[in-house]
Amino acid sequence: MQQNFKARGCRSPRTTQPRPRNTTIMNFYSYLWLREDGTPYYAGKGFGRRAFKSCGHRVYRPREDSRIVVFPMDSEALAFESEIALIELFGRLDLGTGCLRNLTNGGDGTSGYRPTEAHRRNVSLTHKLSGLRPPSPLGRVPSLETRMKVSLANKGRKRPDVVESNKRRTGEKRNGIQR
Repeated sequence: MQQNFKARGCRSPRTTQPRPRNTTIMNFYSYLWLREDGTPYYAGKGFGRRAFKSCGHRVYRPREDSRIVVFPMDSEALAFESEIALIELFGRLDLGTGCLRNLTNGGDGTSGYRPTEAHRRNVSLTHKLSGLRPPSPLGRVPSLETRMKVSLANKGRKRPDVVESNKRRTGEKRNGIQR
């Protein structure tokens, strides 16, 4: 089963290969990822190094860059059209019309979208009010009432680092260490 490596910082075994030195950063293009037998399994539209990264994709990229076919385009609109044509030509596996593992017919996406500052504030406020993402406790000083509750909860509790056997072992480890 495929894992979502984007949520884990895009570190997967297949993305650790060094970038070939002879490749250049490209503008808009469409691309195909090929299986070892040469049949395509994914079609996409990219910018820069997107075709050569697994990060942000639902499927892994091929291990070898030689199995990535890039079709440079003059504009983003042409790249979208090319992606749609490639998906239509090879068909989608989920629909039973072909061999590609794409889940859409292509041409969609929000490349280059940058939300306005007002939109970002609205999303932040919505998340805070709905409880989706609690505010970070870092840098906050707990109230006196909270500190008293924590203190009462810990009264009488034997902490493992204060147990006599641990004290003895720690003392033995530190024996001879000059301070």
